[in-house]
Amino acid sequence: MVNFKDKTYGASITGIDVKREIETTDFKHKIIKGRFLEIDEENTALVGAKLAENLKLNIGDEVAVVAQGRDGSIGAKLLRVVGVINTGMIDLDRSKIITSILSADELFSMGGRVTTIVIYFPEGKVKLNKAKDKIKSILSDGNFEVLDWKEIMPELLELIEFDRVSGYLMYALLIIIIAFGLLNTIYMSIFERKKEIAVLRAIGMKAFKIGRMIILESLLMSTIGSAAGFVFSYPIILYFKLNPIKLSKKITEIYESYSWVPELHFKLSFEVMAYITAAILFISVVMAIFPAIKVSKEELAIQLKFEK
Repeated sequence: MVNFKDKTYGASITGIDVKREIETTDFKHKIIKGRFLEIDEENTALVGAKLAENLKLNIGDEVAVVAQGRDGSIGAKLLRVVGVINTGMIDLDRSKIITSILSADELFSMGGRVTTIVIYFPEGKVKLNKAKDKIKSILSDGNFEVLDWKEIMPELLELIEFDRVSGYLMYALLIIIIAFGLLNTIYMSIFERKKEIAVLRAIGMKAFKIGRMIILESLLMSTIGSAAGFVFSYPIILYFKLNPIKLSKKITEIYESYSWVPELHFKLSFEVMAYITAAILFISVVMAIFPAIKVSKEELAIQLKFEK
């Protein structure tokens, strides 16, 4: 329980190793008022934005915390507020108090024990499953449980999978639209040069060479279009990657009710760009085959016929 003046609220209190938190995470950037905890500093705390608002706390105020210790005793402590945090997750912001591990150890009578050790791996540097198996083998003799984030937050994993599948469906839809657009462009290009192609056939150009010419034209057009798309889209994506779109207040409330950060983030992935470019180039070749065959097999007299 957390008390300030005449207000009392339930809260979740977490003790952290301040030095390691500063070195390995960007949690300090969640501070919206005040400062982060300092190394070897005791009896100070960070308070969630909603909890600070409910208790009407300001920087420098002292809150009384009462909690049950590990041995069943009742622990009490005064913690001075040095910062207010906004994680974007409403459940945390309305109940979370973060203090140093030394202060939490005294409050809960832990005697130097800890309940959770979070291990952070830089993205792409370490394979999660291999690291998990290695940690399990090291801790096989103790009463420990090793969990990865997928086991801790299965709902989040399902949301990520849903988002990934919906993204693939969107990519597929866009590629289908591009394919039909290319097919239409190629057909129009050939139709407008129908008589010129007929003249080439009449003077002895073989159907294979005509088809190859049309396919190469389509490939060149797609290559130029892909390059132009990259040049124009790269600075836009980069800008929104560095400056996520903030959602409106009403949508923010909906996002926060699901513990989601109310922002739209952009990802700049050259791998995805390469895949989509390769897919477009492949489709441009495939879409050029049909009109190339049609124009090469059509009766020459009909192609040479001039209509008024």
